[in-house]
Amino acid sequence: MIRLRRYPAKGDLPAIGNLQVRWIDRYREPQVKPNPLFPNGVHLDASEPGERACQTPLPYPAKRCGIYVVTCPTCGFATGCTTAGRIDDPRSLRIGCGSRDAEADSESEPIPEPAHA
Repeated sequence: MIRLRRYPAKGDLPAIGNLQVRWIDRYREPQVKPNPLFPNGVHLDASEPGERACQTPLPYPAKRCGIYVVTCPTCGFATGCTTAGRIDDPRSLRIGCGSRDAEADSESEPIPEPAHA
């Protein structure tokens, strides 16, 4: 679930990390008007309350329609968020730490190779 925030929620842990941001240009101009509820952009939060998380600012506003791909160089978790080149574009993105998922994956049983016929 993605929460739109104007400020950090009470009880959230501080964001840490050094996320990598890449923008993929879709070469389209926006087709609809911006959402007037967010005249200063939005802060996207894809973390769970109380969860260890990383946060990064995003270039604001984007040039036009596209996708920010945000990757954690520590655990490899990656996600994306769309842009439209408008005032309601995302300004920052906070993601939960994927290292616990990576640890869980490393402890699971290996997937057997398929038998060749």
